[in-house]
Amino acid sequence: MRSHPPIITRLLIVDDERANLELMSRIFHQHAVETASNGKEALIKLKANRFDVVLLDIMMPGMSGLEVLETIRKSEQMAELPVILISALSERRGVAHGIRLGANDYIVKPIDIEDVQARVQTQIRLKQFVDERKQMILHLQTMNERLERLMQVASHDLKNPMTNLKMTISVLRRSMIDESKLNMLDVADQSIKAMLNVVQEFLDVDVRRDEVLSVTIVPTDVQNVIQDVVSQYRVIAEHKNITLQLQSVGGLVMADSHRLAQVISNLLSNAIKYSPAQSEVFLSTLVQDGMWQLTVADQGPGIAEEEMSQLFQPFGKLSNLPTGGESSTGLGLWIVREMMQLQGGDVGVFCPSEGGSQFWIQLPLASVAH
Repeated sequence: MRSHPPIITRLLIVDDERANLELMSRIFHQHAVETASNGKEALIKLKANRFDVVLLDIMMPGMSGLEVLETIRKSEQMAELPVILISALSERRGVAHGIRLGANDYIVKPIDIEDVQARVQTQIRLKQFVDERKQMILHLQTMNERLERLMQVASHDLKNPMTNLKMTISVLRRSMIDESKLNMLDVADQSIKAMLNVVQEFLDVDVRRDEVLSVTIVPTDVQNVIQDVVSQYRVIAEHKNITLQLQSVGGLVMADSHRLAQVISNLLSNAIKYSPAQSEVFLSTLVQDGMWQLTVADQGPGIAEEEMSQLFQPFGKLSNLPTGGESSTGLGLWIVREMMQLQGGDVGVFCPSEGGSQFWIQLPLASVAH
């Protein structure tokens, strides 16, 4: 088991009497101790450093301890900082007022060493408990956000293969099942497998891991990945009278084949979704400076300059509407960005003045990465 470094407790002792500061510093020599001789100096140190407990004398010239305490409790950053008041026997009324202001405890002069050690240690343990609870809440919130993100990715990416399957079945129902149509069954089978893969990834998630979405980066033949994805979308493209054109789509890159397939599936789905009938969608690759780039170009309306900032954002809705009445969640491009970041790649878009959109992704070549 890996050992954790000891936790250093930081104390701030505030007192206008030098003898008291020296005594308290000796009592708590095992901690990181800083001292202040007046209220203003104490506030300066509190703003500049993190402390676990403050021991604060009530009666000080200039700014009293109660004024310092009131300032601490009004500060969002220090509102929960444990404060122990130091008072003389004659300052009972001041102690009561300090408790109402939010002091956690008090000790009485002359100082009893065992008493003050016990009271400080209690406040240290309570603060550690509160800090641990905050960390746990933050961790649970983070895990919840990650699970929500995974559910969004899974639900979105289930829609594309299911749509392909639905379209394929629709075509088969309108056609006689002869030998020329048997390849459609292969398309349906591939779509079902893609859907099951997404479902299985969702079910296999181990929420105890630091990262919900994981990748396995290995040398990957992109030609196989691209051709598999394109074969799933040919039927739906043909249904909209859109031609898919592959232009030299090869290369060996460092990637996760499943995540890369998700990326290409989303880009190709969007290109078909927003392309007009009787148009073409081009997929081409380029290798330059040790990087592989895939471009998916369509002949649609392009993207307005003022809407560019909404691209790759979750639920980023654009003014363009799907040309075949398809639904759009606004998650596809965000998923593309997330998947590319997980693989150490990049994504972007170029919209020529003559129209159309050219979405591109980049990944390092396998030969360069090793």
